[in-house]
Amino acid sequence: MISRVVEKSNAYVQRLRLPTSMPAGYKKTWPPAWVERWQPLTRREFLLWIAVLFAMTLTHKGPERTFWGQDWLYFRPAAGMLMSRNRFLDIKRGLHLQDDSEGGGDGKPIKKVGVLLNMFLERCNGPIYKVGQNLSLDEAMLKFKGTSAFKYTRQAKPTREGLKMWVLCESKTGYVVAAMLDERKGLTLHNMILDLSEATRDQWRCIYMDNLFSSVDTFGALLERKTYACGTCRAGRGLPSRCEKTGDKLRNQGDWVFARGKLPVPQNGGVERGHILGAKWRDTGDCCMLSTQHVGLHSKVLRHIKGKQGRHSVNTLDCYRDYNDFMGGVDLADQKRAMLSTRLRAYKWWHPVLYWMLDTARINSLIVRNDSADKYKIEPLSSREYIEELIVDLRQEALQSHVEDDFEAQQTRLLLAGRKDLERLVGGHLMHFPEKQYVEKLKTCVVCSRDPRVNQSNYKTKEGCPKCGEVMHIECFEAWHTQQHPKSCKA
Repeated sequence: MISRVVEKSNAYVQRLRLPTSMPAGYKKTWPPAWVERWQPLTRREFLLWIAVLFAMTLTHKGPERTFWGQDWLYFRPAAGMLMSRNRFLDIKRGLHLQDDSEGGGDGKPIKKVGVLLNMFLERCNGPIYKVGQNLSLDEAMLKFKGTSAFKYTRQAKPTREGLKMWVLCESKTGYVVAAMLDERKGLTLHNMILDLSEATRDQWRCIYMDNLFSSVDTFGALLERKTYACGTCRAGRGLPSRCEKTGDKLRNQGDWVFARGKLPVPQNGGVERGHILGAKWRDTGDCCMLSTQHVGLHSKVLRHIKGKQGRHSVNTLDCYRDYNDFMGGVDLADQKRAMLSTRLRAYKWWHPVLYWMLDTARINSLIVRNDSADKYKIEPLSSREYIEELIVDLRQEALQSHVEDDFEAQQTRLLLAGRKDLERLVGGHLMHFPEKQYVEKLKTCVVCSRDPRVNQSNYKTKEGCPKCGEVMHIECFEAWHTQQHPKSCKA
């Protein structure tokens, strides 16, 4: 995935350099200044860019430019050690995830981000983690105030403007199993639920959902896919008449009625799909419920009762008790994501989706790590501790990528320029180690022999660098690999 982002971003900036890519009516100099100073993005730099994003979640609030501020009150030495401010902002401007030809049509991924999102969700539903029995389905809003055909505006919601994601999570931990970006193209809720449930098909897990999604037809289709469902239900969604017309039966808090029957056969033919439970329970108001997992067993919950202090035991059914216990998976994932989010101010609509993927990757990987803590005898980590560990690992991975990716490209450029002697300076030395007995007989140190200040009697040594194939004193090792004109340690 990282290699894809690096490749597409470099190709995108190259296209921006062309005069034909200038937008109509653009009156400033083309290409923009950041395109003129663009250096090819590497895997190493993109890993460090992600590390900076995670570092911002720990200590920074406000515009990203101020993260590199030199004010004594906010100075962070680690910011400049990871990446310069201008390079970070240039990479943010030049990020590109897929070409327009790869998405946007019928049956194709979403434009700009669909291919990468599909790759990410495949990994979320991979074999590395086995989700529990109970899942929850709900919507999540990704804050975005720009212009997009996908944007929703809901004044009554905590996030008033943004993109809508339909998310399927494990109820206990908030692990994201599947997700779908709402494109506002007329996809019905019924089909959306069936698409998300493909991640748990034929596994007899139970999906909890609220009254926006619940209906008899949807629950029947899920049961055909060997998936249970339970959720609150609106009137007119197929509840039994016994539950629709209760009259004066539900007078007191804790009263309930239920009916259990067979699911109707689909109109297009098929076999019987099993049984479904319909119920209505009196809490502070009437609450309707549908379930294909429960049978209507009696249970109790703690509730506040008008005129009495504290919480008291109230009669209920097992489906209501389980719904209260297992419906909060998506909300739990949102809380974990918002607590230490990588989200930055964005002008492109797909940037919030990218930040959502980074946050979800962090949450899911932490859940997997802590779940296996007992097996590998390691201590569970908090979110903050895990991010600190993640930044260190990303930096180490970036150094390794610098050796693997950057060295060959820079070495080629140096050779073409006729400067073979400088190959040692381009990053390959990160995997070079000195050896005390590199040669059997004393030979001349490659550094000391080039320094006229050194007496010839001090040239000889058996030490050297096997990677470079050169003999040198261990004290000269650093100078050879970091200086264009290395100075001898014997001078």
